[in-house]
Amino acid sequence: MNMFAFERDGFVLLDERMTGDELERMREELHRVLQLRSAVMERNGIVQRTAGTGHHLLEPDSPFLHWLSRIAQSPVLGVLGAALGAKVILNSFGAVDNRKGSDQYVANVHRDVRTYTRDQRLMVQLLLTLDDFLPETGAIWLLPGSHIEDRKPNDEEFSTNAVQISADPGRLLLFDSRVWHAAGVNRTDRPRRALTLTFTCPFVKPQFDYCRYLGNRYVESLPEPTQQLLGYFARVPATLDEWYQPPDRRFYRPGQG
Repeated sequence: MNMFAFERDGFVLLDERMTGDELERMREELHRVLQLRSAVMERNGIVQRTAGTGHHLLEPDSPFLHWLSRIAQSPVLGVLGAALGAKVILNSFGAVDNRKGSDQYVANVHRDVRTYTRDQRLMVQLLLTLDDFLPETGAIWLLPGSHIEDRKPNDEEFSTNAVQISADPGRLLLFDSRVWHAAGVNRTDRPRRALTLTFTCPFVKPQFDYCRYLGNRYVESLPEPTQQLLGYFARVPATLDEWYQPPDRRFYRPGQG
């Protein structure tokens, strides 16, 4: 990774690529899980500007979880650790299917951390392109250097200085969650799908309890690097028996920061 470019601009395309059948399995899985989450959102009255968005997409033995397990044992994990300066855990695993005529909240200029810290990077994003990211398909816009500014740019500043990221399917885009960004407008009849993951240091509370959702017994069957990434070694005890444990069985293990 070009760490200088990442520190300067707040984002960088990684060298790792995904190709072939695995990408197609990812697209098929995305269609399935978005339908499931759309039904839950509709049932609970969450319908404003949410079409084509999905949150917390991990399911046992899914293509997404298999891919995350490989991330946990690949050089990408080292990149994430270098970006945060610590061990990392998954904060959220979502996706966006940006279609022509869609009106999604991700088209607003926004950043994905609510608390701004200049000297401590709290969260980073990892975006996996499942389709061509092009100006005409609504590729993401990012404002270089905006991670060092607490102030939100006005519309003119953003439109003048933001850059649009073009990428083939299967590319990984890493960016600082403090960077101001927005989804582009898809003017084609083609989909523009992407997985959107966030990672934090273990002491930052994740958006979702993936260990409880997947089941502790299932998580315990996974490789230790995957357990680490899912936050299994940074859980919160809920009983005194869970609290009073030797170091190797504690819910929040030593070395997590």
